[in-house]
Formats: sequence, C-alpha cells, structure tokens
Amino acid sequence: MGERKNLALNFSVLLTRPEPVLTKTTSLFEAKGIDVIKEPMMEIIPVKSFNLKLEPYQAILSTSSMAIRAFAELSRERDIPLWCVGEISKQTALELGFKNVYTPKGPDENAESLIATLKETLNFNQGSLLYIRGDHIQTDLKGILNRFGYIIDSMILYKSRAKERFSNQAKDFLLAKDKNSLSGITFLSVRTVDIFLKLCQKEGIVPQYERFIALSLSGSISKELEQLPWFKIITASTTAQLIANLIEIIQKGEVNDNHC
Repeated sequence: MGERKNLALNFSVLLTRPEPVLTKTTSLFEAKGIDVIKEPMMEIIPVKSFNLKLEPYQAILSTSSMAIRAFAELSRERDIPLWCVGEISKQTALELGFKNVYTPKGPDENAESLIATLKETLNFNQGSLLYIRGDHIQTDLKGILNRFGYIIDSMILYKSRAKERFSNQAKDFLLAKDKNSLSGITFLSVRTVDIFLKLCQKEGIVPQYERFIALSLSGSISKELEQLPWFKIITASTTAQLIANLIEIIQKGEVNDNHC
C-alpha cells in the first residue's frame, strides 16, 4: 500500500481551469497526493448586474457551468427549470441550489445532444427560453433552436479573456526532458484546448505529448485532443471521477510499465 501512495505523490498535473473553480479543483487533486501547477488558460470576467424578468420563460438553457455560476450570483431564482449540457454543469447547478435541473438523454454531453433532447421535451408553444452563456460559444444554440420554432433570448453573463503567454513554471513543465516520467494536463472545455494549442504555437513550445496524460471532462473535448500523440487520454464526466481514473492507472503501475 505504501508503494501505491508514493506513485500517486510522484505525479504532477497542469491545471488549466480558471477561477472561481481553479481553487476547488486544486484541492481535489492535492487531496489525492497529486502535485498541481496552476495555469488557467483564461480569466473569467462576470457581468455585474442585469435587468431581466424571468416570468416569460419556461426554462433556462446553459452549456457552461461558468454561466450558471454567474447567473446564481445575479439572481435568487432557483425554481425555474434549468437545462444543462452535461454532468459538470448539472452538479454545479445543484450545488448552487437549483431545484429542477435536467441534462440530455444518452451518453453524449454536447450542445447537439441538448438540442435533440429539448426538441423532444419542450413545447415551443409553452413559452420562450433563456440561454445564459459566455461571450465565446462553440455551437449556435439560439440559431439552431430558432429554426425549429423556439423563441430564444440570449444573455451573456461573463466574458473570458484568453491567456496571452505561458508562465515560466508552465514552460518548464511542458518542456521537461525526463523521458521516464509522466505528467498530466487538464482540459475542461473545448476552448481550453484551443487556447493551449495556440499558445504552444505562438511561443514555439512543442511538448513531448507522449509523456503526458490528457485529462478531459467530455467526449467532445477528447475528440479535439485526439489529433495529438498523448500517452493516454482519460475522459470522465466529473473532476472527481477523472482523478479516480488517473489514480487507478498510476496505482496499477500502468504508467511505469509503459513508460520506462
């Protein structure tokens, strides 16, 4: 048992998630003996206030846990039905006190699955929908649902500023030459992948991807990561499960057996 603990303690992860969730995510990794390097790929800038009556809406839609957090800061409303894109957003909403939280049917956690489920579940004649979001989106949820007869009001609740350069600590982490060690990098949104890859290109950094495990929170994120030769891509629907899967790999000796 002592050997397994040491294996976990000898593993480091680059955390790319922004605040306000970075601190909590750091604690989850550190509680399992995993060293953390904080390197958020973006800064979240929430709006300070909004003027909106929720009575006309039959439900709120969100593809971002950040948007749910921002909404919860601005409104005390917790009873209106809230449709999320996946388990991460659902868990965030439940922790913030939302009482009627729904996710798409089936295993896929993406905007397309949410749209398909909404078409099956919500009657567009029973009221309009409020789409809460950030300033960057991957799928035009409003435009697509508009074509099927839904009336959607879109509200930007936060802006995200992309990181402009890697810290020196992150550069050292990404360019480490020890071929006998593995490390992890978290990717908790598709945009995080995009910012990370653009930063690597901008700064001329070419990581040895074969010595990194990519930690992904959805299938759509993993699909973006598949273009690179990672040692392994781990996909899970929650950070806790992601860490559990990583620990299992480390404790089984899979890291050492395959990378010596």
